[in-house]
Parts: sequence; C-alpha cells; structure tokens
Amino acid sequence: MTATDRQVEHVVPRSAGALGVRLALDVGNLMVCCKGGTARSGDADRYLPPVKRNRSCGEAKGGRVEQAGVWAVGVGKPIRRPRHRLVREAGVRQAVRLALAQPDRGAVLVLLDGDADCPAELGPTVQAWATAAAGDVPCRVVLAHREYEAWFLAAIESLRGRRAVKSDADPHPAPESPRGAKEQLESACGAAPSYLETVDQPAFSAVFSLSSAYRRSRSFRKLADSFANLVRDMGHEVGVWPPSAWTGA
Repeated sequence: MTATDRQVEHVVPRSAGALGVRLALDVGNLMVCCKGGTARSGDADRYLPPVKRNRSCGEAKGGRVEQAGVWAVGVGKPIRRPRHRLVREAGVRQAVRLALAQPDRGAVLVLLDGDADCPAELGPTVQAWATAAAGDVPCRVVLAHREYEAWFLAAIESLRGRRAVKSDADPHPAPESPRGAKEQLESACGAAPSYLETVDQPAFSAVFSLSSAYRRSRSFRKLADSFANLVRDMGHEVGVWPPSAWTGA
C-alpha cells in the first residue's frame, strides 16, 4: 500500500443485510487494503487497463460476499453458565437447548475452562452430551486448557497499554502450564483493580492477537480448528485455514 493507494474496507459489506449493518462500525470488520487496481499511480502493476476487468480486493468484491468467497457468519450473544453446570450432562443439555432456541442459529459452540481436568478426558465426554442435545445441528466443544485467560497470557504483548496491562508485559513462556491464569494476568497489570473478569475479559477478547494465541496455545488452536469445522458443517467452504499470518507460513 502507498499513501495514494489505500482505503478502509468492510470484510462483511454493509449491503449484507442486518449483519452488515450491525458490523458497519465494528473494528473487527474493518481492514486496510489497497484500492484494488483503481488508483492511478506510477506503478503499472497497480493500475491495469481495462480497469473494470482488472479490479481486485474489495473493489472486485463490491457487495457480493459469496462471489468473493467470503461468508457472513454471525456470532450470537453468549449464553453464560457456571462451569460446574457445564461438566454435568443435565447442565450441558440445558445450555445447548437454549442455544438452539436462538434466532438464525446455524451451529453451536460450547466453550469452558478446563481447570484441573484433563481436556483429553473431559472434552469427549462433554462433546457427547452436547452432540446428543444438538441433534442434527453442528456442535463443537472446546476446553480452554486451565483457564480462558491463558490465551491472553499467550498474546499479552498485544494487550500492552490497554486497560491496566503494563506497557512492558511479556508473554508467558508456557501460558497453559501455570494454574491460576487469572492471577498471572493480574501480575501483568499495574493499576488496581488489576483484572476484573466481567469487564476485562470481553474487552481483551475483542483486541488480543489471535495469531500469537494460535502459535503459543494448543487449546486456542483447537478453538480455531473447531470454528472452521463448524463453518464447514454449515455447508460453507473454508479456504486457507488457519490464515498464513497466524502460522508464519
């Protein structure tokens, strides 16, 4: 990109119905890109006549999401339940039934802390309960190894200076190893109150580096893979996944 060949594009365009309108000002739905071959410049490779046939990126996509190979997958409001209910069959079935009752539901993702339980043992058990409750609706279960906050520890450099996180906070060398990830996260914060789960967890989730978490956290890789599989189960094609920027490939 250059100073005269750049613009901000919507990933899901505003023309994509209610979802496009809702995401119009969502920073997670915005990306900086070139002008797709429509900007005149001294670089012949950036502007190829006839322009209409040589457009790329957002200029070629326009409002046609499917033609560009991009699908709008909305994420509904989370249904929060205490962990102790999600390690019991009745609690899992109830949570899944609530998710199935949501409008425009296409799939169900169950996410919980692993705590001291072994993900390889607890995960398949919860998955079996959830699958039975979901019926023919795609459903995946993911356990954040130990705690959800371990993913923040894996990508802490992307949170520096945000809220109470110290500007020199370093990522944990083994973010899923220590018990008490919340306490570890508090040590990376300077001001009091240092970490408030109900407020900081959603705020950090919106901005932490997915690529850093993917490289450093095995359970986050499980989440990424499960999300892609849900999209496939819903009938969409998934191209290169995970993104090469996450893997460094």
